Amino acid sequence: MRYLIAILLGITLIAPACSSESEQPKADTTSVEQKTQSSDEKTQTPNEAFLAELHREYPDQTEVPDDILIEVAKASCTTLDQGATIEAVFLEIGMAADGPQQTAILSEAASEGIAAYCPEYVPALTKAAERQSR
Repeated sequence: MRYLIAILLGITLIAPACSSESEQPKADTTSVEQKTQSSDEKTQTPNEAFLAELHREYPDQTEVPDDILIEVAKASCTTLDQGATIEAVFLEIGMAADGPQQTAILSEAASEGIAAYCPEYVPALTKAAERQSR
């Protein structure tokens, strides 16, 4: 699994060939460690809020440990910050995951991670999803 994170971070080596300046804004993830509010008014860290959302989507998921889910989410943001496309991030996840269930979980971790840790990429994520559904 750590191999997947290395692959995501390794995308940055091929990012210039896969990126578009107009599609990829530069990110500032310094606010990731700020506190967020959940719907029940309990203060959660960004990691707790991210995991809560992910576990709502996959309540019985035990295949991938929480620390790896967080690493994949943050590595996705780092990779995007360095110029990779959304498509490149998800392609690497699909190639590195062990089977369809793990691919789905890690893809969801990347999607939710983008929303939680680098929301400036949500418009690019939405556009990529729209292109994929056509």
